[in-house]
Amino acid sequence: MFNTVSRLRRSDRLAIAIVAALALGFLPIAVRKTVWLGHGDVQVLFRAGWAIWTGYPLYQVVDDHGWTYHYPPTLALFMAPFANPIPGYPQPVWALPYTASFVIWYLLNTLCLILAVHIWASALERFQPRQASRTVSRPFAAPARPSSGAAAVCR
Repeated sequence: MFNTVSRLRRSDRLAIAIVAALALGFLPIAVRKTVWLGHGDVQVLFRAGWAIWTGYPLYQVVDDHGWTYHYPPTLALFMAPFANPIPGYPQPVWALPYTASFVIWYLLNTLCLILAVHIWASALERFQPRQASRTVSRPFAAPARPSSGAAAVCR
């Protein structure tokens, strides 16, 4: 799957560089809106990661908006490194700070998106109809004249 990176054309590498620059360029905006202004629902996932590892009831934990966790407990288990406690509870020693958690979560999501698009494009290329080669005969073209040597052999 990843052996195709060395075979990328220059235009493909440029497209990848543009997508990566856009993703990294959008990161400060996303951090500001999510971490400092409190927009988004990532805090629900981070609080669930805290709740499942500290014994707090998973489906009763709320974020700053009052939103509750509605996803499977397995996801909360994987959210442990991003744990964000509710106000009044201490931050676990094993958890990342909230800003670092969000940056890593954003980059993981961006990486998964790029990987999914790559897999999808690879699947489309695999099932793409083959293009006709240049040696295929043309149905409406006039037949080629045999050379003098071929005409002599045919007689």
